[in-house]
Formats: sequence, C-alpha cells, structure tokens
Amino acid sequence: MKKISSLLVITMLLTNLFLVNVFADEENKDEIIDLSIEKAIEDGIKNSDLIEIQKHAIEVEEVKRRQAISQERKYDDAIDMASDFGIRLEIEGTDEGIYLSNNMLTEQAEVSLKREKLKNEYNIEDLKMNITKAYYMSLIAGKNLDIADNNLENTKRNEEIVNKKYELGVASKSDLLFAQIEVDEAKSNLETAKKDKDKAFRSLNMALDYELDTKLNLTSEFQKVENERDLEADLKKSYETRLDYIDSKNTAELARKDLETLDDRYAENTYKYRIAQGNTLRAEKAYDAKEKAVEFDVKNKYDAIDSEYRKIELAKSTVEKAKEALRLKELSYEAGMGTLLQVKEARNSFYKAELNLSNSILNYNIAILDYKKAVTIGNIN
Repeated sequence: MKKISSLLVITMLLTNLFLVNVFADEENKDEIIDLSIEKAIEDGIKNSDLIEIQKHAIEVEEVKRRQAISQERKYDDAIDMASDFGIRLEIEGTDEGIYLSNNMLTEQAEVSLKREKLKNEYNIEDLKMNITKAYYMSLIAGKNLDIADNNLENTKRNEEIVNKKYELGVASKSDLLFAQIEVDEAKSNLETAKKDKDKAFRSLNMALDYELDTKLNLTSEFQKVENERDLEADLKKSYETRLDYIDSKNTAELARKDLETLDDRYAENTYKYRIAQGNTLRAEKAYDAKEKAVEFDVKNKYDAIDSEYRKIELAKSTVEKAKEALRLKELSYEAGMGTLLQVKEARNSFYKAELNLSNSILNYNIAILDYKKAVTIGNIN
C-alpha cells in the first residue's frame, strides 16, 4: 500500500512539473520583447555564428604565424650551428632556404592573418548594417499597416455616408455597390500589409538569430536619419578604412616582397622569376584599379542620398496635395456636385502617396547605410 502511495505521489509531481513546463513554454511564446535598434545590433552580433566561425579562423592563422616564426628561428639556429662547424646545409640557397632566411613565411602568414582580421571586422560592420536595414524595414512595415488601417476606416466612413444617401434616395444602387467594393479592396490591402509586416519581422528575427515567430515591440522611432557628409573628407577616409582596399594593398606589398626575395637567385628570363613578376604586376594593377573603384563607389552612393532626399520632399508635397484633393472630392460628392468614382480615385491617390512617403524615407535611410558602408568597409568576397 505504501509503495502504491509513493508511486502515486511521484506520478503527481512529475505531472505537475510537466504542466508547469508546458505553461512556461506557452508564456514564452506569447512574450513580447521590447527591442531598440541598439539592442538589436548587440544581440545580432552576440548570436552570430558567422562571427564565431571567423574568430576560429583568426585563431588558426595566428597559430600558422607562430609556426612560421618557429620554423624561421630553427632555420637560423641550424645555419649558425652549421657555420660554427664549417658545414653548409643542403637547404641553403634553395627556394625554401631563401624564403626562410628572408622571413617570407612569416610575411605570408601575417598577410593571411590580417586578411582574416579584416574579414572579421567586415562581418561585424556588415551585420550591423544588415540588422539596421531589417529593423528599418520592420518599422516601415508597421507604418504601412497603420496607413492601410486608416484607409480602411476612411472607406468604411465613406460607405456609411453613401448608404445614408441611398436610404434618402439621393444616391444610386450602383454608388452603394461601388462603395462596398472600395471597402473590400481596403480590407484586402490591410491583409496584405499584415502579411508584409509578418515577413519583415520574421526577417528581422532571422537576422538576430531569434526564433522566427518571436513577438517584437520595436521601441526605436521610424524617422528620417540625419546625415552629415563631406565627400572629399569621406573619400580620403575610405582609402584608410575600407577593408577591401587595405586587403588589396597588403596583397600587392606581399607580391613585391616575394619578387624581391627571388631577385638575387633567379634571372629575369627564368620561369620562377617571370611567374613572381606576373603575380606582382597583377596584384599592383588590382590595387591601382581598386583605388578608382573605391572613388566610383563612394561618389555613386553619395549621389544616391541626394536623389532619395529629393524623393522624400516630393513625396511630402504629394501627400499634402492628395489629402486636400480627397477632402474637396468628398465635399463635392456630399453636395451632389461630384461622383463616387472621383472620391475613390482621390482616396487611392492619397493612400498611395502615404505609402510612397514612408517608402521614400526607408530608401533614404538605406542609402545612408550604403554610403557609410562604401566609406568604411567596402566589399570583401
């Protein structure tokens, strides 16, 4: 009897523990996370597998660098010892010996290490920008949903007006049907906006390595980002900070050192020298071309900001005019001087103008991010 009682108690405890875990999981699913753009960037970096992988890549290249230093030190010690006994080692004068005596293994390892560190910097900055873009796109999706919701409320209000006029006998049946169709279209637009918001938030969760259906409350405001630019100063800065430009420079310098190392041993018409010379010329040409490419990229991204800014100003003006046009068309219809079709067209114009304004602000903010990327990190394959 005691055994049965003990088993019953254990079973009840396990059942309660299971139910607690189930309810806890359900509560976590319904939990809404407050998320600023700064917190999003912090979490995205902390959760990134790519950055973690790149850290290991840096560790591997650091080990290779230490290995190269050790090999060169052992070679120098062996040469000194052989010299003390009046012996010449077979490795002396060979390609391997020349590379060891000129510390070329260390040079190569250090360039590889610098490249992996540059990649790590690039991955971090690129991730910051991608998260910022995803955050902006989620904000704009929420803004567009509000616009669609307001549009639905306006069409419902218009339907009520038309329905009252129909009941009074001053509006036709076709006008009423037309108003109902407009409401259906507004409902469809609202559902589309909801789906777009879901997609945007799912993309943001993906960028942050959250669960895809995590509920977020974005606490940063949707607004036009202020930007101060100085093209000449930024262009100069880009040659100092762009990671792809620095990598190209390091590659060219290593190729030149490799050619200088072989210069004493090989004649200019030998295969070994000509290959090294070709590699050097190719690296130097790539470095020269990169300088022009950087200038092209920075200037294009600079002009893109101005272009997007002008679109915002135009969109603002269009919204104000479309809003006033809608007000006048509604008054005309209510006074019996206009048609419902004119009201519908005016409302669609206002709805599209509001969407265009919010999208213009999004594109402007993204243009600023693209410009910052062009100035600071560039592109690394």
